[in-house]
Amino acid sequence: MWPYWVLFLIPALMAVQRRPRANALWHPAWSAELWFFWFFLVLLIGMRYEVGVDWDPYLRYFNYAADLNFWQIFVLDDPGYIAINWLSGQLGLGITGVNLISGAIFASGLVSFSRTLPRPWLALTIAVPFMVIVVAMSLVRQGVALGLVMTGLIWLQRGNYFRYLAWVVFAAAFHKSAIIMTPFALLITERKRFLQILMVVLIGFIAFISFLQDRIGYYIETYLEASYDSGGAFIRLLMTLVPALILLIFFKSFDFNSLQKKIWVWVSILAVLLFAVLFISPSSAAVDRLAIYFLPLQLVVFASLPDVFSYRFRTRKFGWSIAIILYYASVQFVWLTFATHAGSWIPYRIHFF
Repeated sequence: MWPYWVLFLIPALMAVQRRPRANALWHPAWSAELWFFWFFLVLLIGMRYEVGVDWDPYLRYFNYAADLNFWQIFVLDDPGYIAINWLSGQLGLGITGVNLISGAIFASGLVSFSRTLPRPWLALTIAVPFMVIVVAMSLVRQGVALGLVMTGLIWLQRGNYFRYLAWVVFAAAFHKSAIIMTPFALLITERKRFLQILMVVLIGFIAFISFLQDRIGYYIETYLEASYDSGGAFIRLLMTLVPALILLIFFKSFDFNSLQKKIWVWVSILAVLLFAVLFISPSSAAVDRLAIYFLPLQLVVFASLPDVFSYRFRTRKFGWSIAIILYYASVQFVWLTFATHAGSWIPYRIHFF
């Protein structure tokens, strides 16, 4: 279990030592410390062996994809992830090569996105218990998609809807569910920019036809008609609901520009609605999978919360940072100790051993 705690403590210790800084949305250069953490994160994600509840299905996936010819990659589901498997198979790197490449893509999106926030190390601490340990180490395809979506969100906050859509469509090549993020590009359009709105709708429609049209029946049968449930979905959605409500209540106190405020208020509203859908959906798993793309909201809100609450309640920023770190430490402890599938992660095994 100790590798997971080392992964958590590195950013946590950095978070309590480093001072917050101005919004780095336009100058998100990485420090040497961030590069080190990225490298460590990629190794821990990529070098694991029989870690994660979906290890066996992904191993079968690799054995299937590695035997394909090059042109078959582009006519099958999730061509991006198949391409990584095919390439790793051709290079003789096995499933470890797939996990290293997937981990590098996810970690790049996570670190880049966190770097744009006032407290990047606090954001990285928040990401470890679920985004890293659960999503990146088990839901591999969706982990890659999440990393690409976070990169796209950087561009969306800069007002570049075209690059945002490009990253989302790229993410959909790894997991089709990422297509649900295309409508967020409409958040940065203005009423009179008809051509821009038309372009967003057109790209979203083409992406839907390309990635989802042939699979709608499968998803309805698998998730809805079969009432497929996901253990712990309520807790995970509740963890996103809390920052959503905080942002909606105190949004005027967040150091956002007008575009960022518009984006994250809408994301918060949709996160609240998604939590409500959980109670009426016949499948909690379907809602749980969609909620993964709302996880960056936790980073945005809690990485800003020490400054927001210290201003609103005249309290010390350091105390709020410690409280947030302890909260997520308790989340990680409870999950690794009491979760139904925690045994799939413990002990952590390294490929060479």
